[in-house]
Amino acid sequence: MMKRHLHRPITRRRGSLVLIALVCLIVGMSVLVSSAHRALLVQRQTERFTALRQCQWLLDAGINRALVAIENDADYDGETWQLDQPLPGRRTGQVTIAVQDSDSENGPQRIQVTAVVEPMNSPVGRGQMRRSHSFRLPVSDNHAQDSQ
Repeated sequence: MMKRHLHRPITRRRGSLVLIALVCLIVGMSVLVSSAHRALLVQRQTERFTALRQCQWLLDAGINRALVAIENDADYDGETWQLDQPLPGRRTGQVTIAVQDSDSENGPQRIQVTAVVEPMNSPVGRGQMRRSHSFRLPVSDNHAQDSQ
């Protein structure tokens, strides 16, 4: 009977150690999964911010291009251009410029510039970033004199 009493405390200690090790393993795995999830969220947020900045740069370039084109050609009515090279992050970009004349002869022109950035080879609309800007240009004195 003495042998029975000696084995029980050792068995209980082993069970307690296994339980403690299991709890530590579960806590460690949950911390690891939580860290991986956080890293994935930060990566996605960074990618979205990058796409937003790229889209804004394209929009600014489109606005500048429209202003220069209108200044050089009074009959300019807009264009659409696709980037030849992919943007960093394997994204494509497109800018659309639309110029609409005013209803009145001396009224301002309305310019609509739209920039779109989207991941390459993605389903339509998925991960797409789109920015637009619309503004009016007054008719300059030179153009008003030319029309008289």
